[in-house]
Amino acid sequence: MKKFLAILLVATLFVSVLTVFVSAEATSQNVAINKSYTLVGIYPNLANASWPDTDNKEITDGVFSSTGAYSDAEWVGFNIGADDIKDMETPQSAIIIDLGEEFDVTKLVVEACSDTGVGISFPSSVEYFVSTNGTDWTSVGTGTAGTAYNNDGCELVTLDGVTATGRYFKAEFTHASNWVFISEFELYALAEESEINPPTGDTFVIFSIIALISCAGAFVAVKAKR
Repeated sequence: MKKFLAILLVATLFVSVLTVFVSAEATSQNVAINKSYTLVGIYPNLANASWPDTDNKEITDGVFSSTGAYSDAEWVGFNIGADDIKDMETPQSAIIIDLGEEFDVTKLVVEACSDTGVGISFPSSVEYFVSTNGTDWTSVGTGTAGTAYNNDGCELVTLDGVTATGRYFKAEFTHASNWVFISEFELYALAEESEINPPTGDTFVIFSIIALISCAGAFVAVKAKR
């Protein structure tokens, strides 16, 4: 019986150690990092963009532009003359992110830039939407603009303190001029680190070894008590 209890204790400890590692404490994190997305309003079109999204990853790569200069490659250009929106009564460009699964998002942020000398203006409004299927959309609210961290012709348009549950999220831009330039779209939710960056490779091996050593120590301690 004691031997069985010792084995059970060791197994329980092993599982507990790995569980603590894999299921880290939930914190507010940008769950849009490296997620796929669709762009609406790229001029003249995605195949021949004037200000392209390099490698189709800049909007969710976690990198904000360090300058308001439109020449910075981090900026992606949206234009009311783009093929897919030019015939709309009120042309609106957009970014649609697919998170791959549903999250309870509490904060949404985009970074925009302005250079009126070349026809680029901050959007007159940014409205955020949520969807569970990518087809039927519900408005989450309109973002509030504030000066970005680099204070150089950039602003963050933020909607905070909400609860929006869904897999798909959209930022829709109403243009104040022909061009809107965006560098990043972030979605914050309470999520475990493992949900975004699951442990792999050497890191997982190291923690597994630690778990095994801990369990071995517990087994020796239990055996000594006998």
